[in-house]
Amino acid sequence: MATAGNLLNGQQNDVESIWLELSHGIQDVYAHREMTSERFMQLYTHVYNYCTKSPSTPDGGGAGSRRSARIRRRVPGETASSAAFSSAFVGHDLYSKIREFLKNYLADLTKNGADKMGEDLLTFYLREWERFTFSSKVMNGFCSYLNRHWVRRECDEGREHVYQIYQLALDIWKENFFEPLHGPAIATVLQIINRDRLGEMVNTGAIKGLVDSLVELGTDRNAQDTPQNQNRNDDLGIYQRRFEDSFITETESFYSKESIEFLHSDKSVPEYLKKVDLRLLEERRRVGLYLHASTMDRLMRTCDTVLIEKQLAALHDEFPKLLKAERGDDMGRMYDLVARLGDAFGNMRELLQTHIATQGSMAIHEHKDQCNKEPTEYIKTILDVYNKFSGLVSTAFKQDPGFVAALDRACGTFINSNEITRDPKGAHKSPEMLARYCDSLLKKTGKNYEDKELDELLNQAMVIFKFIEDKDVFQKYYSRMLANRLVSSMSASDDAESSMIAKLKVACGFEYINKLQRMYQDIGLSKDMNEDLKQWLGRQQIADPMKVDFYIMVLSYGSWPFSPDTNDGFLLPQVLEPCVNIFSQYYQEMHTGRKLNWLYSKSKGEVVANCFGNKYTFVLSTYSIGVITQYNTKDSYKLYELSEATQLREDIVTQIVQLFMKANLLKSNHAEDKLSLQSEITLNKGYKNKRFKVNLMQPLKTEVKIEDEKTQASVEDGRLMECQAAIVRIMKARKFLEHQNLLSEVISQLNHRFKPSIPLIKKSIDILIEREYLGRKEGEHNTYEYRT
Repeated sequence: MATAGNLLNGQQNDVESIWLELSHGIQDVYAHREMTSERFMQLYTHVYNYCTKSPSTPDGGGAGSRRSARIRRRVPGETASSAAFSSAFVGHDLYSKIREFLKNYLADLTKNGADKMGEDLLTFYLREWERFTFSSKVMNGFCSYLNRHWVRRECDEGREHVYQIYQLALDIWKENFFEPLHGPAIATVLQIINRDRLGEMVNTGAIKGLVDSLVELGTDRNAQDTPQNQNRNDDLGIYQRRFEDSFITETESFYSKESIEFLHSDKSVPEYLKKVDLRLLEERRRVGLYLHASTMDRLMRTCDTVLIEKQLAALHDEFPKLLKAERGDDMGRMYDLVARLGDAFGNMRELLQTHIATQGSMAIHEHKDQCNKEPTEYIKTILDVYNKFSGLVSTAFKQDPGFVAALDRACGTFINSNEITRDPKGAHKSPEMLARYCDSLLKKTGKNYEDKELDELLNQAMVIFKFIEDKDVFQKYYSRMLANRLVSSMSASDDAESSMIAKLKVACGFEYINKLQRMYQDIGLSKDMNEDLKQWLGRQQIADPMKVDFYIMVLSYGSWPFSPDTNDGFLLPQVLEPCVNIFSQYYQEMHTGRKLNWLYSKSKGEVVANCFGNKYTFVLSTYSIGVITQYNTKDSYKLYELSEATQLREDIVTQIVQLFMKANLLKSNHAEDKLSLQSEITLNKGYKNKRFKVNLMQPLKTEVKIEDEKTQASVEDGRLMECQAAIVRIMKARKFLEHQNLLSEVISQLNHRFKPSIPLIKKSIDILIEREYLGRKEGEHNTYEYRT
């Protein structure tokens, strides 16, 4: 029977013979000799056998030898767990032998590359890297048993510097081949990249090969523990510290030199912008082509700093020139580049604002005469400027909030203060013109718009409305014109009217459009009332009591911008008197205690004329009906006689007669503009017209002037009341407030409707003090107190 010592010696010889076979196989793998599947399985078996053989122990026997013998007897049927336990004793030996082999192999390889330089060295490195990693992956395959058992157990127990065989190979490559040769190889790659930037044809595959090698090598255990390194990805340590740092430094140097040379040459800033745009595109492509994706952010930041941030002064200086020349593409390119730095626009927004305001004022100046007369021309001029620069802000400045705000401020400036509004008579011209423009869109005319087109035009009007400071003035004019459209049935579209009111509600709130909605409600109620009137007349059993077709509109007092007629003594034509009397009787029965005020100046009717060669129907105001029906009695009157017969003011009668003379319905012994009270006004019996229905409804200049004056007075009165209400609200909440703070809060509260002047606020304060809503705090003359 053999002794324990002899048994161990025999096993030792077996292990050495296995290693001899295994080492020959490893040499074949790294020499790239042909490897069959059978040969691969032989090497796998050698690793398995080596790991499952019992190792020699320091004491030469004892428990260790008995355990080895016991395990060896179980080899034919041993389990995975028992095999793993056995391999723990010999795995370290095999692992160490493989490590030594790799070190020796790479030492020889390093000597072969020591005398190589430049691209020869790079080519050598990449070729050997590819061969080495391929061979190491093969070896990792037939060493999988060692990886699964001994290596895994060592790692689980926290052993340092123990890796899977492939990772071990990379680690040894890193220490024995990469460290001596990486410096010249990386320097060569950086030179190739610079040549690529200069437009030369280069081998990008070589760059990518080295980068992939650095990425696969992973962690850099030789890196110093600095704050910069602590923030990095350890898995990319080699790539970032050995290559990326140098690459970024080289990039900064390359582009610093290029940008300075470019801007100091005869090239323009717009050309520089294009160059930078191209360079950034190239660098992004470069990352995608042969660098690691993690480099993108750092590379872009470096390019931004060198190519843009350090040249900001030149870019800012160029912006006014681009703006003046309206070079939208170049401004867009500049914006895109500067925006990469965050908020580094300097005074670009202010320059844009000034330019737009100047262009707007110039446009209105160039069309001053037309703008003064035609609301459509005025609004079109403003819209042309707005749309032009809105397009610029949208395309060139990408709707950047800061540039949008600059556009808004500029538009507010030239819309509210221009050559027309600075005229003493045109202080509120912009809101008035906008209201008249909306009236022209919403009123029946020869040109009626499609619904979609009309809605777009109203949207454009609302764009301008946003910039109007005196929104209360717009409200007064719009309300008046809406009222005229409604009472004269001249609205082109009820849907469009409702849509416009809805737009105003969104912009200014319910209170702003409250009266507008009530006017609409009155029109609907009036329709119902006319139907009810017909039924009431039927119940009275009076045959055709009114003699004429009659339609009534009942308007709520306070909701409509109409005031009682200035011609209270107007004598209604006899044919219309039954209509007024019967409706008054009906209304009093239906609504006890209510008072009716008749607005003849807003009423109209149709008159049929049978005194000419043809039968004509004329659409006339009630005042005009009162004048023309006088000719049922005789053919000629002096002007003062018409005034007496109708009880209309002489200036009103004069304008009505002038209207009839222009229509060739009446004639006189004096010219239209030379009429006097003694002028003879005669019916033109030879009147002819191609149309058998003639609309002679035109506003009288006198009435329009009075309405304008009332509107202006209403604006001022309304502002005074709103200012007082705002002061009361503020003081009720604050109880005590200093004068300057009160001014600021009042302006802030009312800014959405109008910009209150300081004198207006002071006047309001004085009124409230007089009415004892406010008082001055005792001992503090500059502080107000609220009094209940």
